Amino acid sequence: METINNFRSCQSSKIEINYNPAFAGFFLYLQIPFKIQNSMLEQELSFIKEHLHYLEKENVAVSKVSVGWHLDHSLKVINTVLDILKQSDTEEYEKKFNFFRFYIFLKGSFPRGKVKSPKRVLPPEIILIKALEEQIRLVENSLKNYPSIQENQFFTHPIFKQLNKKQTLKFLKLHSQHHFKIIQDILK
Repeated sequence: METINNFRSCQSSKIEINYNPAFAGFFLYLQIPFKIQNSMLEQELSFIKEHLHYLEKENVAVSKVSVGWHLDHSLKVINTVLDILKQSDTEEYEKKFNFFRFYIFLKGSFPRGKVKSPKRVLPPEIILIKALEEQIRLVENSLKNYPSIQENQFFTHPIFKQLNKKQTLKFLKLHSQHHFKIIQDILK
């Protein structure tokens, strides 16, 4: 990609740190505020839009499902999680250490084929571009409201447990990137 991907910088207490993709998970875990051009899932939405025309592509050696399945699933997860986050009550949030969350956020990726998706975020048997485009619009609208979400509004993940606003965004990015890597492998 462009030079910005190679040497992104951040400012934390007026100390400049060069961004190294190999340590992205570590910096995500520490919550160091990077100056990233495309924040709040914009890169993820761009990837999805750019890959809509590969909807029916499959490679059973990589994945049992099509590119369209991964795109639809990613959008369903983003929409569902943002809705839950928006509706949560800050009074119910309990900050607790979770080893699995710590490890995955530190590593910056999910292992493949280890977790099954909940039924509510599973794509239908037939995936239509129009349905994906509608889900993209829903994500874009939800992201407009993201700044108004309070820091301790949360989403409860079955493994990572309660994720506050920042942790939820990290989870959504990591989850999307996980599926995007699979898509890239399908298209090789």
